[in-house]
Amino acid sequence: MLRVAGCELRVACCELRVASCVLRVAGCELRVASCGLRGAGCGVRNKPGRWEGEKLRR
Repeated sequence: MLRVAGCELRVACCELRVASCVLRVAGCELRVASCGLRGAGCGVRNKPGRWEGEKLRR
C-alpha cells in the first residue's frame, strides 16, 4: 500500500517536471523517460497482484 502511494506521488512529481519540460527539452526528455520507466515498473508491481486475485476469485 505504501509503495502504491509512493508511486502516485512520483507520477505527480513527474507531471510537474513535464510542465517545466518546455524550457529544458533535451534534459527533460531523459527525465520523462526515466519517470515513465519508474511509473511502468510500479504499475507492473501493483497490477499482477490484483490480476492474480481476480483470477483466483473466478
